[in-house]
Amino acid sequence: PLSHTMTSSLDYIKINGKIASEFLIHSYIAAYLGVPVVFLSGDSGLCSEALELNKNIKTVAVKEGKGNSTINIHPQLAIDLIRSNVRLALSKAAIEGCIIELPKEFDLEIRSSDRRHTIIGSGKGYKCSRSTQTKSRRAAALRDFLFVRADHLQ
Repeated sequence: PLSHTMTSSLDYIKINGKIASEFLIHSYIAAYLGVPVVFLSGDSGLCSEALELNKNIKTVAVKEGKGNSTINIHPQLAIDLIRSNVRLALSKAAIEGCIIELPKEFDLEIRSSDRRHTIIGSGKGYKCSRSTQTKSRRAAALRDFLFVRADHLQ
């Protein structure tokens, strides 16, 4: 997947053994803050990931990845589909079903091409691995991971 907002010095981030997309990371941030995730447009694979996370998220697949290229729908069709699905997503009933549930614990692995910057489990101050299953502990682990700037990775 393309990295739009993350550093290119990372090979991957895994949360609970699964490679984490930017969508997943940002969805967890939203959940931590109590903000629902109601809509996503993008690659068909990412739309599938969103629906696995919460079946109530409205999605519009505007492209499908094929190797190093994409097959895209017509721009006007994309605009029309996005507009109509956002309207549906913003209804009160739809919004209420779109709060993402956070995992009970966060087992974190961050891999960089520079092995000195690889973080596994609770290394480098992230208290994310095998933490207790209380909500406050999960919130602290998530906050430590998502909101602490990782200067040592740059």
